[in-house]
Amino acid sequence: MCRHPIVGDVVLTVAVTGAAIQVADPIGRAPAAVGYGLAAFTGLPLLVRRRFPAVVLVLTVLALSAFFVLRFQTSVGFFGPLVAAYTVAVDYTLPVSAGMVAVSLVITKLSVVLGHVEGWLDGLPHLLTQGILAVAIGHAVRSRRHSASRAKRAVTEERAWVARELHDVVGHHIAVVSVHANLAQRLLESDSGASSRALHAISSTSNESLDELRRLLHALRSNDELVGPASVSTGLLTSTVVDRLVRRIKAAGVPVNVRVVGTPRALPPALELCAYRVIQESLTNVVKHAEQATVDVCLDYQDDFFAASVANTGLPSSADPRTGRGLAGMRERANQCGGVVRCEPLASGGFRVDLRLPLMPEAMRSP
Repeated sequence: MCRHPIVGDVVLTVAVTGAAIQVADPIGRAPAAVGYGLAAFTGLPLLVRRRFPAVVLVLTVLALSAFFVLRFQTSVGFFGPLVAAYTVAVDYTLPVSAGMVAVSLVITKLSVVLGHVEGWLDGLPHLLTQGILAVAIGHAVRSRRHSASRAKRAVTEERAWVARELHDVVGHHIAVVSVHANLAQRLLESDSGASSRALHAISSTSNESLDELRRLLHALRSNDELVGPASVSTGLLTSTVVDRLVRRIKAAGVPVNVRVVGTPRALPPALELCAYRVIQESLTNVVKHAEQATVDVCLDYQDDFFAASVANTGLPSSADPRTGRGLAGMRERANQCGGVVRCEPLASGGFRVDLRLPLMPEAMRSP
């Protein structure tokens, strides 16, 4: 692919136009200047073929048709309309481009008949073959570009997913470790028992963080073409996993109450991972940004949706949770699953995060 398309188009236009003038026979019903002008115009519009492919096809075909109607001759034909047909096939779907080229071939054939152009009256198979080749090559290029675009988009989505996972895993565990480390430092001399428990919590949290990072790295190193929620999401909303997360937050000095509405059940991997990370990030923000907080977590299992809310009554610290990437990451996760996240401060103080995920078939597929 040319790095500078405009340069390539200029070179192509000059070459095609020059060739058209070179092979044109200016003997016809009009002055020779008209013949040369029409021949040149079968190539000149190619300069803007990328911006206006359909218009360029129309202009080049009309110029060629006028050339034939005025009984001008050409020894080998003109390449401008063929290049325009190829460009249309690259930019438009196959049915549309094939239809436009078919109409162009009919107009060209009619102009040959009206002008009684010798040597071209029986040239329909030749014109048809050229048109089919132009459309086929253009459609092949279009398909290849779309495949490359899809692959690039998939890689971009994968990188974004990995970035969110690293942010949530590392951010959550480091925040908890920081709280326990500060606590252990304060109590090291005055309360050795509490200090020991804080150090134990640091060790446990660090090990859990390493386990999650190992799972993520294993998914990245696997032979799967792409990684996603199914690679690391295994029962993240079970009572065991949720209780472990809650105990970790409680050990950091934050009281947490959990309420479950409806009948708990397994969710599709994408939804399960999204819900767990939103809850995890919300609790992490309480540890990092709210002082003297009490947290209420609600998990709501309904037939057509799953909802989760995390509300705290703490006083905001100097750091605003809305200034980081955490809340934006929550919204990105929910959006990819067809859901929505609302984050807002409470009038009575504190902060609330609400997640709602649809349990529809299209939302159950992992990206």
